[in-house]
Amino acid sequence: MLGCTVDVEKYTNFCTSSKVFIRTQILLCDMASLERWVGDRLYDIVGISDKMIAQYVLGLAQDAKSPADYLEKLRETEALDINEKIISFAQELFNKLPPKQSATKLLEQQKRQDALSMQRRNQSYQLVETDSEEEKVSKKSSTKSKKSSKRQLRHKKESSESEDETEVRRAGERESERQADLKERDEYASRVRDRDKDKTKKIVSKSEQKAHEEAAKRLKLESEDKKKIVPELRMKSRQTYLHKRQNEKLVDLEMEIQDEEYLFGDQKLTEREKRGCKTRKRCWL
Repeated sequence: MLGCTVDVEKYTNFCTSSKVFIRTQILLCDMASLERWVGDRLYDIVGISDKMIAQYVLGLAQDAKSPADYLEKLRETEALDINEKIISFAQELFNKLPPKQSATKLLEQQKRQDALSMQRRNQSYQLVETDSEEEKVSKKSSTKSKKSSKRQLRHKKESSESEDETEVRRAGERESERQADLKERDEYASRVRDRDKDKTKKIVSKSEQKAHEEAAKRLKLESEDKKKIVPELRMKSRQTYLHKRQNEKLVDLEMEIQDEEYLFGDQKLTEREKRGCKTRKRCWL
């Protein structure tokens, strides 16, 4: 029967990390689906469909504390008119958002797992370097022990105690230097990681802020363009209607003149009737 040993701690950490990763991916998929839903609803309500605008509107909802707070944030953009449709959309979106605590907790767990993985890799590097340094120390010790044995043959009794003390002192100094080097290396690696994290945070923060500003600007411009277009469309529609109505009136007037000539052409008309006929003919011509 074959025996098998399992590192329980590594197995547990692997399972925990996998669960956190899966939950985080599920949360990201849900947010992508919610973003598409926001884009579709914005198109239905205001006739605007844009991924950047949808992300901006969704981001405002995630930062809001309540539906009322979310509506206030939308009002502050000055890009949307707050009406019943917008109020219903805000309430529905706020109800679809995942709980802030669970989303934050998952992200924190993912960060902790990443930190633990980094720590385990650093420890493995330290073990490899320690083994290599110990081999070097052992080789140096063996070489020095050979030299020491020769000296001991000449001065066996006189120098044995002095050489032992010197060797112990040198070994202690080497160990102190090694520990100081390891500590300096770890501190340097930590500073590099912290600096990279700060740079990444600043880059992400600036890019997100720029994207939000651009989305708000585009949303406002599209709303303003829509407000300008609607009156122009109404004016064109009115002009088309009036032109059509005018043509219909002229046709009616022509038919009326023809009827009068057919019915009363051979009859004597009064002055008033004659003036009326002349007026209608001038209008028709």
